[in-house]
Amino acid sequence: MFRMVLVLGLAMAPACQFDRSGVQPWETGAPELALEDASTPAKLDLPTVSLTGDGLLPCGPGSCAGCCRGDVCQPGDDPDGCGTGGVACSDCRTAGKVCTAGACVPCSSSLECHEETVCHKKPIGAEGGTCVSPWNRTWRVLVVSAEIDCVTNAWDWGLSFPDPFVTIRSGGASWTTDTKQDSCKPEWKQYVEIQLQPGTPLSFEVRDQNPVGSAPIGTFALAQGVSITLLKLGVIQHLDPSPMAKLLRLTIALIPAP
Repeated sequence: MFRMVLVLGLAMAPACQFDRSGVQPWETGAPELALEDASTPAKLDLPTVSLTGDGLLPCGPGSCAGCCRGDVCQPGDDPDGCGTGGVACSDCRTAGKVCTAGACVPCSSSLECHEETVCHKKPIGAEGGTCVSPWNRTWRVLVVSAEIDCVTNAWDWGLSFPDPFVTIRSGGASWTTDTKQDSCKPEWKQYVEIQLQPGTPLSFEVRDQNPVGSAPIGTFALAQGVSITLLKLGVIQHLDPSPMAKLLRLTIALIPAP
């Protein structure tokens, strides 16, 4: 009997209750989360991050100071991608124009044109032109002026100054300017039209016209043709610094024919 009563006493004992009064939240450094009603979606207050200029937002007036190629913002100052204010990029190169202040505009000089192109103006002297290839095109080769040594060299047996003229040669053809009488600084401003190809030879010979025949003063030749650099500059100045030189300076202009 005694054993049975003991067993029943244990079975009837009340359940043990765990005291949570002294338990603290996990010390993770994070504040306790207040759980909302399951029917209310949780709201996350995230900071606003601007992605302007990184190409992660659609390119447009609000995100690009240059021009847009698709969703990529470009500087807008290149002939292949010209524009400002977030507009679509324009192709100035194909149109034969230059990019200035975010707009495709006519060229004013060959130095503005991109790479292997020159500024072709029609008519000559117009404010704006088109950037075109210089080759297979007619050019005006203009003999502008020369400077001849009349101090250390005697001309016409010391009786007068030289009577210079210029002969231009290219590809077996030749042209001659007028003769300037008694001049040490002659100005011709005469031109011949020549179609230039890469490697087209070009030479200039200045001679003194005498009563019988003529005497050489100086020569200048571009045996390998005119370079794109000279065509872009538009002016050739041949200088001969040698002490025995008779031709001190020869100025030639190169202008695309209209």
